[in-house]
Amino acid sequence: MPERNEGAPPPREAPDKVARAKAFCEELLRRLGGDVALDVKESAEAIGVSLTPRDGNGLELGGALVEAMQYLVNRVVNPRAEGRKWVNVDVGGFSEDGDPAVKAMAVRLAATAVLAEACGTGGLIGGQVMDLESEGRAIDTAALERLHRAKTGALLTACVRGGAILGSARPNELEALSRYADAVGLAFQVVDDVLDATESAERLGKTAGKDAAAHKATYVSLHGIERARELASGLLRDALAALEPLGPRAALLAALARLVVDRHS
Repeated sequence: MPERNEGAPPPREAPDKVARAKAFCEELLRRLGGDVALDVKESAEAIGVSLTPRDGNGLELGGALVEAMQYLVNRVVNPRAEGRKWVNVDVGGFSEDGDPAVKAMAVRLAATAVLAEACGTGGLIGGQVMDLESEGRAIDTAALERLHRAKTGALLTACVRGGAILGSARPNELEALSRYADAVGLAFQVVDDVLDATESAERLGKTAGKDAAAHKATYVSLHGIERARELASGLLRDALAALEPLGPRAALLAALARLVVDRHS
């Protein structure tokens, strides 16, 4: 295998990715009633989308809408991918503050996009399909984790990310909260598997042992009860570590993570 040249710039993305970024932004702005010229260029580091208002443009595009556009276009161009170029939206000639109604709409749009993504084939729907198809079949740990990150994980992550967006979280705060939600979402399922194998129906408030009866792969069936508990504790540590940069403001979220892991029903 040839050695990789560490000093070489990242490879260019496929032309259709650049075209998709332009087409998405054009359609979004058209639906918002804007008359805006777009110029999309690719550098070694990123795909840049430059927006310039045309004469007669009536759309005030402030910071909130730009952030929403950037979030949405990256979900279209870089769906659940790491190591790919980020799409940067650059705006000239628009009001920095913008119309408050437009800003509020943009925030709601971004939060809705998070929920829509979580419910799609890469989230709840896809996870449920994997869950049904896995019944009575042997699957490995990696497949089990993908299943639960797509189901419980996607749901909890959408709740946390959506709330953060509606609360005008900064990018670094949104990243921290996303890591927190990823850990808590998986921890919830690991604990659920342990409780299903160890608690009574009276304690759980639902039928106990149903996973084993359905021959479903669980963290207990793959790792045993004690190892599953260790995994849950490790995920709790990950969740709390993700919250550390947020300080006292995250105390309620930290308590919620502990409740998820320490619960008995």
